[in-house]
This record gives sequence, C-alpha cells and structure tokens, in this order.
Amino acid sequence: MPFPIRLSVPVIPTENKLVNSLFEVFGNAMKEIAKLPVSIVAYVALIGVIMIGMLSFGGVPLIFGGFARADRVNRIAIELNQHVAQIAKDDNSHWANQTATALLRMDQDRCGLASGPLRNLYDQLIQSRQNEYYNLTGQYYPLPSCGDL
Repeated sequence: MPFPIRLSVPVIPTENKLVNSLFEVFGNAMKEIAKLPVSIVAYVALIGVIMIGMLSFGGVPLIFGGFARADRVNRIAIELNQHVAQIAKDDNSHWANQTATALLRMDQDRCGLASGPLRNLYDQLIQSRQNEYYNLTGQYYPLPSCGDL
C-alpha cells in the first residue's frame, strides 16, 4: 500500500522559469517512457550501456579514443621514466661535484698536518667521502699528491 507523501514546500521552485521548463520537458519524457513496455526500456538501456562501454574503452576510435589506451599509458610511463632518470643523473652530478670539492678541501687540510691522530681522522673522513663519490659516479676521485697542492 503506497504511503502518500505530502510536502509543505513545493518540490520545484516556481520563480525559476528555466528549472520549471526543464522539469516539464523531462517530466513529460519520463511519462512517455513509463507508457512503453518494460522490455523496450530494458533493451534501450542495454544498448546505452554497451555504447558507453565501447566509447570508454576505445571501441569507436573515430568518435572517441577511450580514456586510457594502453599504448598511450606505456608512452607516458616511458617518458616519465626518462624524465626521472635525467633528474637523478643531474642530482648525482651535483652531489658528485659537492663531494669532490669537499674531498679537495679535506685533502688540502690533511696535507698541512703532521702525522698523528688528527691526520688519521682526516684519512678516515677522506676515505668515507671517497666511498660516497664512488657510490655516485662509479669511480674513486683522483686526489692530487700533497706536493701538487
């Protein structure tokens, strides 16, 4: 048994003519659809769903190429990987230059020291920086001898 709903406020604002006209058009269309047999409405809905699926997956490329074609996604992924690799390469070269500068400074300071615990500490620091440089570039930084400085 249907329950009658009574609203004290009108469903459609009466002062907006555009909304009223749209409601009249779609309201009339819904009344006409309701007169059709259920099977026709179901077939039309099925055809609509099939058409939306074909369009979204690129089944009709002349009309719409789809949302995410695999070749486009692969191309974008390749471009993104190249961009990230370039950024990493630039970042590595920046840090390699910073490490090389620090190595030269430490080597100059070490050359001015006599042997002892402070020089041993500098040797350890230089070796640590050499390992950092090797991790960045794949080779050890060629330090000049103390006589060349």
